[in-house]
Amino acid sequence: RDAATVVPATVAPDRTVLLPSAARTAPGTLPGRAPSAPASAAPSIARKIVVVTEQDGAGLEWFQKMAAGFRAVAGWQVDVVHKDREVLRIDFETAALAGQPPDLLWTASSMSGPLVAAQLIRPAGDLFNPADFATATTAAAQLDERQWGVPMTAGNHLVLFYNKKLLPAPPRTTDELLNLAHPAGADVILASNRSDPLWLAPWLGGFGGKLFADGGQPSLNSPEMIAALHLLKALHEKNILVTEPDFGASEAHFKIGKVAMIVDGSWAAQDYAAAVSGSRALDLGIASLPVISPTKRPATPFVSGSYLLAASSLSGERLDAAKAFIAYATGPTVQEHIASELRRLPALKAALRSSAVRGDPLLNPLADAMANATPLPVRPEMRGIWDGMQAPMAGVLTGEKEPEAAAQEMQSAAEEALKAGQ
Repeated sequence: RDAATVVPATVAPDRTVLLPSAARTAPGTLPGRAPSAPASAAPSIARKIVVVTEQDGAGLEWFQKMAAGFRAVAGWQVDVVHKDREVLRIDFETAALAGQPPDLLWTASSMSGPLVAAQLIRPAGDLFNPADFATATTAAAQLDERQWGVPMTAGNHLVLFYNKKLLPAPPRTTDELLNLAHPAGADVILASNRSDPLWLAPWLGGFGGKLFADGGQPSLNSPEMIAALHLLKALHEKNILVTEPDFGASEAHFKIGKVAMIVDGSWAAQDYAAAVSGSRALDLGIASLPVISPTKRPATPFVSGSYLLAASSLSGERLDAAKAFIAYATGPTVQEHIASELRRLPALKAALRSSAVRGDPLLNPLADAMANATPLPVRPEMRGIWDGMQAPMAGVLTGEKEPEAAAQEMQSAAEEALKAGQ
């Protein structure tokens, strides 16, 4: 869920997806200052840096024009190269081993784990001031207590989308949700994804649970996990939460007014908003996930974003230019353009407070919901954790497994996956 720009709202292969790009005219040359970069009216081929990105479509066009804006104020050419995510990582590793890596990557936080292990990117703590950025977003690019990525965008967290035509106001707590009357005209009260454990994580966090124990081992067979699974079971048994084998079907049914609420990622917001204009059955509302009534704690979805990663080989004048480009791309003007032009959540705190976000009916509630989110770990063990959780979670949501047995299965499967990966 960290595919770049316009992705289908249904599935993405990782857990850090950007909001889909808006179909708006991208800015021409973005204004701003880029400190610490030497000026030159006509940069030579030698005076350039190379940035590889997953962005395509409108996102790629915007990034290219932003790079042109940097050239205008800094005198350094920026070559922007698009590559799909897995190709991006493999090609970066190959180029780095050959001694010719690109200078920067604009990619998802999950990319930092293997690149850190291979010692192919440099720590980013001296490339920006983390205090100026949303805390959860910077933390989602930390590994072994070091910062490895500079955040460009924020978000990718789960929220509650609801249809105001069917439900004027969303439930504020899980007790309200469990006692919610079936809205007239709705076939389904609440839809969710039963195939992806990312959708279980917010409820686990709301009960105070974690995926990892303090020692770094899986912590899935816990009272908090069992409580979270019991909540899902109760919602299923009351026919409040209905899961379909294909989550894309649930998304489609929400768009045509057959589902009152759906838990989905912030990356789907623009897709749902676009459906409003073509449907008389949908009036879109966006809210945070309900507070867990027994604990009085909010559900805590994972949050991440997209990041600039710097090659470990950067040095001298090119490192200075890369730092200047990072300062430009994460400065207030460009960060506000991310909101106003691409309609994605920026990572800079000042931009998150700006009218570009707070005056936008789509971005404003997404920013509010991010306050309850927790950083998505970039640990390499996460794949084993997700794989271990998947089948037992689905079993609870189909009524085939009891929560206690499911939690035990999760723990065993995750432990086996981590052993196999060692």
